[in-house]
Amino acid sequence: MSDSYTETVTTGWFSRIGDSIKGILIGLIMVVLAFPLLFWNEGRAVKTRKDLDQGAKECVSANAATLDSNNEGKLVHITGKATSKGTLRDEKFQVSAEALKLKRVVEMYQWKEKTKTSTKKEVGGKEKKTTTYTYKKVWALGVSTRGNLRKAKATKILQSQLIHIRGLPRRSPLVNIH
Repeated sequence: MSDSYTETVTTGWFSRIGDSIKGILIGLIMVVLAFPLLFWNEGRAVKTRKDLDQGAKECVSANAATLDSNNEGKLVHITGKATSKGTLRDEKFQVSAEALKLKRVVEMYQWKEKTKTSTKKEVGGKEKKTTTYTYKKVWALGVSTRGNLRKAKATKILQSQLIHIRGLPRRSPLVNIH
């Protein structure tokens, strides 16, 4: 099922000049703010890299089957088969499994909006912008549109079909490594 809606906006020359000046000012502010943010972020990246390098140097490989008191307080790397004797349950859907983790993924059949915009210059410096919104129903995680659909009909349908089932991660409380 697909549906569409078209919207046309005409912008005058003075309005376009005003928008251009606003864009230039916002761009200059962003350039000024970008340098301190970039410096701060690069500093964090360097610190993270140093911490990872230090962890790699201090990491000790150990046997998963035996405990060694010499490794107490150290960063330890082990490999083995992870098992659990517990059964994980999802009561809402009556699902159970002997697993390390049980995860519920909730999808909703909902409207998805696709936007296509074309701009055409007119006489006198005006600009005509035509936007076509196309809707189709898809399965998606959560509410993907957040009620921001342009067409009221699609918004009403979306709101009437909201469901209140959330994802559910369950982890086994006791995991053994062999």
